[in-house]
Parts: sequence; structure tokens; C-alpha cells
Amino acid sequence: MIQKTKEGKKKMANKKKQFDQEFKQNAVNYCLTHPELSRKECAKNLGIGDSTLYRWKQEAKANNNQATFKGSGNLTEV
Repeated sequence: MIQKTKEGKKKMANKKKQFDQEFKQNAVNYCLTHPELSRKECAKNLGIGDSTLYRWKQEAKANNNQATFKGSGNLTEV
């Protein structure tokens, strides 16, 4: 979606991606099953930010590697 600023310039709207619980759990599992990859490489392969994957891994670790992630859990297309 393109928006215009006060000056009339075009800019892209900042839409935050939301991922469902299954995607988050699969992302954590991907990291766990590919120990040869760094977290940053895993995140790049999955198309998500490194800090996002770090947070998901920490949340899963606190719950015996099970997805109990906060948020709406809805995947939205950009």
C-alpha cells in the first residue's frame, strides 16, 4: 500500500508481518534440526528477522520447545 506524506511524496506503508503458531514452531524446529547453521542464517533462509527468530526460540525454550507464542497468530499477506 502506498501512502502520501504531508509534502505529497509517496512512501510505503509499514505493515508488520504476522505469523501463525505453526510457522513459528516450524521455524524453531528448523533451527534445532540444522545446528550447522547460525541463527542468522536460519532466519535468512526463513525470510524473517534474526531478532524475531531469537525471541521465538527463547519463548519456545521456556516452554520445553513448544509453541506458546504471544500475539494474534494470524498470517497476513503484505
